[in-house]
Amino acid sequence: YALWHRSESLSALGRHAEAEADAREALTVAGTVGHRGWTATAWRALGIALQEQQRLDEAAAAFGESARAAGETLTLFASWAAARCALVAVALGRLDDAARSVERALAVGPPLGHYEARWAQVELAAARGADDCTALAAAAWHRAGAGGHLASVARLAELAGRS
Repeated sequence: YALWHRSESLSALGRHAEAEADAREALTVAGTVGHRGWTATAWRALGIALQEQQRLDEAAAAFGESARAAGETLTLFASWAAARCALVAVALGRLDDAARSVERALAVGPPLGHYEARWAQVELAAARGADDCTALAAAAWHRAGAGGHLASVARLAELAGRS
């Protein structure tokens, strides 16, 4: 659990090699104790570290593993995994895959998971040149800011034309 959080923090700080190492260690620990939640979050952390390094195919695979570990019952982690799958799919130009992942991310999990789901929804709208992109971005930006989801605020503000 601590390694997952540390890995995501290191990714946010741009310390990607350390983030990847911590995520891989978290995977080892989670596997050793057979903890599904920790496994899902360790895969998430690895995916984020790889995504930040622009290793997008590897990131997509890691987020897919996170989704598999989360299954149907760990809905927060399932929502996060689907949102991250969508973000990577958009970056890879796989917009139909992204759309399916956004739909999943928005359909499952508690509100905490939906910050990333809305972010992915806006990135998909931007990639498609959707007419409602600015409005979607503004709404997501407002909710992310109010909820403290700082990871998405700057990008959503940019897409909302408020940067």
